[in-house]
Amino acid sequence: MRLLVVLALVTLTSPAAAQLHDRGPTTEDPPPPRIDLGWRIGGGAGPNAGYLFTGIDVGYRLIPELTLGGYGATTLTTLAYDRDRCGVERCPGFSRFGVRGELHLVPGFVIDPWASVGGGARITEGSSSAEVLVGAGLDVRPLREVAVGAFVTLAPSRESAVSGGTTDVGLRLTLSLDVARPRAAATRTEAGARRF
Repeated sequence: MRLLVVLALVTLTSPAAAQLHDRGPTTEDPPPPRIDLGWRIGGGAGPNAGYLFTGIDVGYRLIPELTLGGYGATTLTTLAYDRDRCGVERCPGFSRFGVRGELHLVPGFVIDPWASVGGGARITEGSSSAEVLVGAGLDVRPLREVAVGAFVTLAPSRESAVSGGTTDVGLRLTLSLDVARPRAAATRTEAGARRF
């Protein structure tokens, strides 16, 4: 019994135990806010025509799970399913822009599934209509600053270049930029300032 008491006292008063006590709980610093810049390319379909499109996303990552920002896209080419759909072989193209929010389900992991909702305007040949977008995707992040993934977006609308709602599928490349200094750099700066 005395041996157990002695071992316990030695363990509690050892330098390693003192260092562990001084260190306190170990927690990682939260990631800094980020700006996400995305480029999309893909294809879509509506009731009357299919199309190819390209677009951009700009977002501010308020917290690791939530990005708020805007989007813009334009068709590169369209093709009617038949000549009677649009009166010509090619239906008019369109552009769209608006605001969107994106929810990241497992931020910080290499594989990051997400879901989004947004709203804005769709413009074709001088006319415009409101639209709501609902989307989902899966990003793979080989580097902390770069993500590549696939997505699908549903955009129901009463009026559009393809006379109804659209479904888009494609690929997205995202570049993420920190907008705050890493805490380590900030700590070094503060420590240097205290010397003077």
